[in-house]
Amino acid sequence: MSVYLVPTSNGRYALYYEANDVETEQEGERSRGFLRRWFEEVRAHVREAELGTDTGLVQPEPLSTSWLHRSASWLRRRLFRWMAAFVAEQRLLWQLRRRTTSRLLHPNDLKSDMAHDVMRRLLKRDGDRHLRWLVLDAIGWAVTGPLFFFIPGPNLVAYYFGVRCFGHYFSHRGARRGLSKVRWQGVASAPLTRLRNLLELDPVSRSQRIREVSLALGLEGLTWFVERMVLRSTR
Repeated sequence: MSVYLVPTSNGRYALYYEANDVETEQEGERSRGFLRRWFEEVRAHVREAELGTDTGLVQPEPLSTSWLHRSASWLRRRLFRWMAAFVAEQRLLWQLRRRTTSRLLHPNDLKSDMAHDVMRRLLKRDGDRHLRWLVLDAIGWAVTGPLFFFIPGPNLVAYYFGVRCFGHYFSHRGARRGLSKVRWQGVASAPLTRLRNLLELDPVSRSQRIREVSLALGLEGLTWFVERMVLRSTR
């Protein structure tokens, strides 16, 4: 497993992980039937978001389709895209739950011990944040479950809080394991250094620089990730 310490802007860093084909297939093989179809669709939406392309899974609705059916299809697509973004952001921490060793690739102008300090600080921050959200979402789940129990149809509000509870729980566990159990090996990376000071570049040059680094590292989703981090830092 390889984790990338990505410089974003103003001396900030973010941890990035991208599953390879073998790891992705192993995740899919754990599911069967409906769960496997659900996994494949979420994974496709994750790749669609990361690559900025349309997977072609969503077919245009026939003109004869009722407005209720079209509304349900639209809501379903929105739900899967939200889940895809949620999964993409938590993927690293979820993977750490099952790892004992990992490589930490960091810019080659950053010493290995400093890179490890930054990584540990980020994991601790994420672990604390997910624990807080776990408590809040658990309260929301406990309240909305009985509250909407007698309303016909699926309790989407309770499902929403339930998904978030499990997600934050897994993320908190992954962060804790990354801090206490995983053995990290630092690896200097020259391409990562090129991502520094991206805000000093114009948007076109910035996108080109990010794509070049993504190709050099063989990371398809890095462009999407870095651009999101840069946009967040400017807010």
